[in-house]
Amino acid sequence: MQSTAKFALAGSLLLFPALASLGKPSIETYAITDTGVALRWGAFEPKGGGQHPAILVLHAGGFKTGVGGPQHVAEELSRAGFFALATEYRLAPPHNEMNSPEHPPPAQNTVSPVDDGHYPEQTTDVRTAIRAARRDPRCNGLVYCIGGSAGASHAVYMAGRGKPGDDQPDLIVCMSGPYDFANKKHLETPCEPMETCFWDSLLNYLDIPDFANHRAELEEASPLTYVNANFPPAFILVAQNDASQLRLFDFTRILEKFNAVGLTESVANHPERGKYKQWVVPTGTDTLHAFDYWETARPIIIDWLQAGPPP
Repeated sequence: MQSTAKFALAGSLLLFPALASLGKPSIETYAITDTGVALRWGAFEPKGGGQHPAILVLHAGGFKTGVGGPQHVAEELSRAGFFALATEYRLAPPHNEMNSPEHPPPAQNTVSPVDDGHYPEQTTDVRTAIRAARRDPRCNGLVYCIGGSAGASHAVYMAGRGKPGDDQPDLIVCMSGPYDFANKKHLETPCEPMETCFWDSLLNYLDIPDFANHRAELEEASPLTYVNANFPPAFILVAQNDASQLRLFDFTRILEKFNAVGLTESVANHPERGKYKQWVVPTGTDTLHAFDYWETARPIIIDWLQAGPPP
């Protein structure tokens, strides 16, 4: 059951940094995991109340860092008429942001045994959040996901594995996600300085010692494995010069998989059934990743989401 517990804004600044500069969301517990960890979101409601499509904003962080949000994205989505939820999920080690004292207990490090947030716990949390949002009286029954990097990966995973009207999001927007965990060429690509390392993050997330002998685990956890012809409308974005060469690997692979299962590309400014939209966001020579290019992509993303799912 969804908890209705709400927390004072002043006590939530560590969990959701810079809230003082934003609107005043409710910090709410949307679920308690089976290990006892409290999962929270920052709820940004449109002015005037009523029911609206809910959007889970799923953060980046290599499956091991990050806090619910980004909060400024959730706030801007609420101003556009959405019930926006800056949603946290469990993290793989070191999961500092989900540990006490940064995260109010019960946290990942205060339950016994310590909860290390390995697959499939993070996708389980996103599934739970989708269901909680759909039941929320402030939601009109539609739930969308917008994710960056790891958050985009979780959105594709649930779009492929979820059931319509239940734990499958009705629309997804994915910015710079890793989708093909078993891509041998990507796994063997040298890591770039100052960038999250693709293969190292996956080994940590899946809790496996190497990728050479654990292809089955990589494929099982890979969102690409579950892309199918009944996929909801998806808007897939990547930066022109994205981190970890995602444009050359995962962005290319998910478009290939869409086409292979019979989904076709849409050039419309609204979601279409059985179609996907894609955009390589112009960022020049800057290496921008996930929500880093939100300001450039925001108008097109919001217009697409406001159009809503096709009938």
